[in-house]
Amino acid sequence: MEGQLSADNLKAHDAHLKGSVGIQPERGADSSTKSSLTHKMGLPSNKLSLKDRLTLGGHSLTEDKKSDAGSGSRLSTSMNKTRFSRLRTKLKIQGLLGGTLSKAGSESGHKPIKSLENTYKVEPEDGKQFSISKAEQIMTNVFDAYLKGRQYDAKRFRLLSKSLADMIKERMKLSGIARYKIVATVLIVEDCGQSVRLGSRSLWDTEHDNHATVVFKGDGFEAVGSIFATFFA
Repeated sequence: MEGQLSADNLKAHDAHLKGSVGIQPERGADSSTKSSLTHKMGLPSNKLSLKDRLTLGGHSLTEDKKSDAGSGSRLSTSMNKTRFSRLRTKLKIQGLLGGTLSKAGSESGHKPIKSLENTYKVEPEDGKQFSISKAEQIMTNVFDAYLKGRQYDAKRFRLLSKSLADMIKERMKLSGIARYKIVATVLIVEDCGQSVRLGSRSLWDTEHDNHATVVFKGDGFEAVGSIFATFFA
């Protein structure tokens, strides 16, 4: 009697297991039936075949790869946009501050300072001294080229006197002298029969420093040009 009860209990227990887990497929069932039953039973996916794994979930493995590639391209595009935005911001700051960006992204608008050794020269070299005759010739040539044949014009001559002084100074620097500080002045006054006197004083080395003056008489005006040269020992 006890053996029969235990056998009945075993049958009831097996029936309960079959109802909770589901009917096991036969050995001749195809792979699609196995995959559907496995999906219903909630078995792990590593038990599935390659075909079932490719078709599981309603999409294939190639579609997963395409989606991964698309997400990677979107990520790289967003990173490029971020870098471009940062670069644009740096350029705007550079334009506002008026500096330049170095490779590290900081401002580096300062030029290196050159250190020169002392030459210990206390007098000009031969052939590079200030020449009064050469200075007078330079001023005469400039006045003849730009003032000859002109009539006095207060507005134009006011600006012209500064331009002529700069031209005389540059031509004197290119004349071959060295280690000289050059100061050039040009004064143009209207000639109305009045007397004009100009004077200058200087504190310098009378052996190496000197000056030259030229007076040009035009049509209704007079121009006085002066060059002062001081030697840097």
